[in-house]
Amino acid sequence: MPEYLQWVGEPTTLYALDLFRGVPQADYRLIPSIGRNVDLSIPGVRDETPRDVAGFHLSQMEGHVVDTLRAEAPPYLDLVPESYLDWVVLAQHHGASTRLLDWTRSCLVALYFAVEKHTDSDGAVYLIRALPNTPYEGSPLFRTIYMTPGGEYVLNEHNPFIAFVPRHISARIAVQLSVFTWHWDTYEGRPFTEGDLKGQYPDTALEKAIIPTDMKDRFRVQLSRMGFSHKTLFPGLTGICRGLGGPVPERWRSSLPGKLPSGTDAAPPKENGTEQIDGEERS
Repeated sequence: MPEYLQWVGEPTTLYALDLFRGVPQADYRLIPSIGRNVDLSIPGVRDETPRDVAGFHLSQMEGHVVDTLRAEAPPYLDLVPESYLDWVVLAQHHGASTRLLDWTRSCLVALYFAVEKHTDSDGAVYLIRALPNTPYEGSPLFRTIYMTPGGEYVLNEHNPFIAFVPRHISARIAVQLSVFTWHWDTYEGRPFTEGDLKGQYPDTALEKAIIPTDMKDRFRVQLSRMGFSHKTLFPGLTGICRGLGGPVPERWRSSLPGKLPSGTDAAPPKENGTEQIDGEERS
């Protein structure tokens, strides 16, 4: 943990955000869900699909998701979204495919998502350092930077991603300190890279820290003690129940007398002293 926090470092400016994204497998690239496993190649054309063509197709796919939600979701909503982008956030929140990538302002929230699953493989944490122009969605600054006078979003091949803080349409967004990037043409054949980032913001950087497999269990225990768990990051009954159903860490298992029956949970043994944990991670 000390090495990870040293890598995170101190904020470089008060006027820009450091954004973190944790992934459970280190080989996961920065591709929004709607662009994964999708073939946007043009039959008979050997070169890469033009950015305007790829962006158009991905926007049409996402538009279908939003149209479906607008038609069918209102009876189940306590708060009806105000804008198209609110609908996209709602879709992402409930597992639909969108052009959004989830980030957080908390390095520890990102670390949790890097170690939460896939304990048999390295995780990672991605870090965008000092990203400017990350306003609240719908704010005057957002409308000035990212919208035309006619109300259209400025998201195209010349401005291929937008970063924003979403409206808090759920408690989960609030407690996870969520930030989103919304992408024009990012898909399997063209993942988001530092080149894309610097194309809009030359003074930023995209970094990645690997979380070794053998550190995941330790980090998960440490994060739980600091209040970062499924129960706290996913407020509600689902978070409570998933927190109860998690695996028993190997180091607890080995210290229990006899063999732990399959599927049995157990309280951790009391420890004397403190434990020094080193390692780092990033997605």
